[in-house]
Amino acid sequence: MSTEPGYYKDGEFGIRLENIMTVVNVATPHNFKKMIGFEAVTLVPYEANLIDTTLLNQQQCDWLNEYHTKVRTVVGAEMQRQNRTEGHEWVHTKTKPLCSSAASFMASAAVLLTALYISLINRVC
Repeated sequence: MSTEPGYYKDGEFGIRLENIMTVVNVATPHNFKKMIGFEAVTLVPYEANLIDTTLLNQQQCDWLNEYHTKVRTVVGAEMQRQNRTEGHEWVHTKTKPLCSSAASFMASAAVLLTALYISLINRVC
């Protein structure tokens, strides 16, 4: 099955994103029975230059970054298995986080604080 969300402005332009999906069983945090969802089969990164991340809310940003992580993991591993170094590098470049999430912010802050702490310790000692 495919999903094809799109937007069209009469007489001006249109854009559509299409992905091939498969139906999967999903677990929910509630006790509903037999819920289904969709999982992407097409694992191609979205082009960062075409996305205005300032228009995304945190949930959308997290979804996009998680999707790119999946693309990097699955496709990157296949590129490595096939010894396709150039393709592997391309996948890693195209699947970098597009917008900040709380987790990536905290990770960056931890690295910065650690570097600052080490710098201060070196000055004191």
